[in-house]
Amino acid sequence: MPNVYSWPPVGLIGHAHTISRPVQMVRDLKGTPVFSQSEPTRRQVSAMVSGVAFRGESGGYIEALKAILDGKEPFVRMKPKPRHWWRLGHRLGVRGQQQVNFVAGPVDALLKDGAITVNLVAGDEIIGTAGINGFDYLDCTGFAPNTLVALPSEAVSVDGHTARCIGRYQSDATGAARIYLDAALPSGSVVIGREESIAFYIEEFPSASQPLSGGYSYDFQLTEIFEDEYPDGFTEVDVPWT
Repeated sequence: MPNVYSWPPVGLIGHAHTISRPVQMVRDLKGTPVFSQSEPTRRQVSAMVSGVAFRGESGGYIEALKAILDGKEPFVRMKPKPRHWWRLGHRLGVRGQQQVNFVAGPVDALLKDGAITVNLVAGDEIIGTAGINGFDYLDCTGFAPNTLVALPSEAVSVDGHTARCIGRYQSDATGAARIYLDAALPSGSVVIGREESIAFYIEEFPSASQPLSGGYSYDFQLTEIFEDEYPDGFTEVDVPWT
């Protein structure tokens, strides 16, 4: 059972997040091309990590990660940003209602009222009703009126299922918006913009030369891996980076 290690708190100065969808083309007896997907669709991330970010400690984190993974499968878990995030996405934050978790020491803590577990939530609830009109969509209510509510490629989640926006959407005067998606989602409570936690394989560990002055960087190439590809699944390892 391979370990998947948490990604260190390093600073990125360049980032690309896309998908790889390997497609194979063959021809039938009449010469007509036939296309089939030969492997699962996987997320791919290119990450340019600054060696001098976080008080100059970022490069040290990368070297520590190399030491931890020495002789092991180079599997890490990280939360990659969508393409638009650097310019626009961070301004919007997470939209929708999320549960607030508590921690006591190193373990999760439950808040109880007598024998009843109390769940606290943050944010205004957004309700989505699923439909299809050439493309899958959610008709959402609960936004502020006349507001930018979603950007292309943002993650949209309902009850643990996730799809992505295919456009830029704004609410109307009543706080409603139709959001088109790249895959179907059920009706329910909607969360937009929450970061996905994804397991990746590091293609090759980069090296970086530190100059006498100025910055330096490590260029990572990472490819998504799936737990069901391994008979016993993953063991998640939360590295005490801080």
